[in-house]
Amino acid sequence: MEKFSLGKSIGKNIKKIAVVTGLSTLSILPNNETENLSKADNLFFNPKDKIENNIEFKKNDLEFNKKYVQEVAFSLVKQFVERVNFQELILDNEVEIRRLYEELNLRKLFSKARGQNTFESEKEILESIKYLNEEIKDFKEILQYVENTERDNVKIPDYIRESIEYKIVDINKIVSYYDIGRQWVIDNLQNPEYKERLKKEVEQNSQSMSTNDELDKYLKEKYSLRLKQVSNNDYVISNDIQKSYGDTKSNAKAFYSIDKNEVYLPLENDSLEAVTNAIHEFSHKITKSEEFLSEKTIKLFSESFDSLSVVANLSSEEERENKNFIKSVVYFSDPTEMYARKKSFEYDLERLGVKKYEEKFTLKHYLRALKLKKEGKFSSDSEEFLYFIKPNMIKKVMNEIADINSSQKKTENIV
Repeated sequence: MEKFSLGKSIGKNIKKIAVVTGLSTLSILPNNETENLSKADNLFFNPKDKIENNIEFKKNDLEFNKKYVQEVAFSLVKQFVERVNFQELILDNEVEIRRLYEELNLRKLFSKARGQNTFESEKEILESIKYLNEEIKDFKEILQYVENTERDNVKIPDYIRESIEYKIVDINKIVSYYDIGRQWVIDNLQNPEYKERLKKEVEQNSQSMSTNDELDKYLKEKYSLRLKQVSNNDYVISNDIQKSYGDTKSNAKAFYSIDKNEVYLPLENDSLEAVTNAIHEFSHKITKSEEFLSEKTIKLFSESFDSLSVVANLSSEEERENKNFIKSVVYFSDPTEMYARKKSFEYDLERLGVKKYEEKFTLKHYLRALKLKKEGKFSSDSEEFLYFIKPNMIKKVMNEIADINSSQKKTENIV
């Protein structure tokens, strides 16, 4: 069973289990967001038959069904609590109490021999002992709760209830962050500059079209396909992204499945990474892996890829030890991976006030981006983009690619 560290920490309270079961600190939503969220005041039910063994949840269920969110939160907290060995925590605290009593006796003997007054330090030890005794009581209450959860109308300890409330807040937040990323992709598609770049690409591949009407029809059809890909506002949020991916040894943070035409995002994420993951994966989705990437885009990405920089900066430790860099080079040179990171980079440029999408990318923007990268202000996607694009090609990549049209290989894309 997983070892839980609170038992050895003086001055911490079991109530902070809520923080452990929650997500990382998130900052995009206003602080009063929690006022609009449902509380877990009456969670006296056993959701086992519904979602206890689930690791995947549909975004629309989490967004529009408050009762379902409560059940998910209850299940996630319960699963976490069941992994904690509270018997071991109780034993740890009992050992610590014995040690503190020994220390207290030694201090009393020492102070008596020296004629010193150590009342304050003795008081601190007694307070620690009192705290640990209360913590043992809390652990025993939670342990009893875990053993009795299959019964009806089991009283949920306050600490568990608080954890459930935190988890409800976190679930609502993570859905909001992913929607921020998805909406940015939609807004980017609808940007007039995007459509203008797209038109230029289509015109370059339109020799067989004899009239402007044919060209306009073709352009609208292709653009509609991409917009449709990202307009479906449902996606999968997974509590175990590796299992969802189908490889528990992988290091996937999120992924787009071409076979299911579905985006998979993790349940736990910090705010910036959540938005970036959504932008990355929905960028994969709008291009349907490489199916909707144009030949021009694929060629331009190929010409701009800096394999030496990837080997030096983005290869794994194992690859460096074995001097075998094929995996990194193949992965980062995939046009759809380059495209997805380009989108994340464009988002970061907007977020950090460097440039808007419709502005032409210049050397000044590039130098500002390198400075922000050095300062650690960019997402990992943006940093990777700056590593694998040749400096002399970045203006061309940023100003010319909108990409659509060609039918290419179908793969599954992960970040």
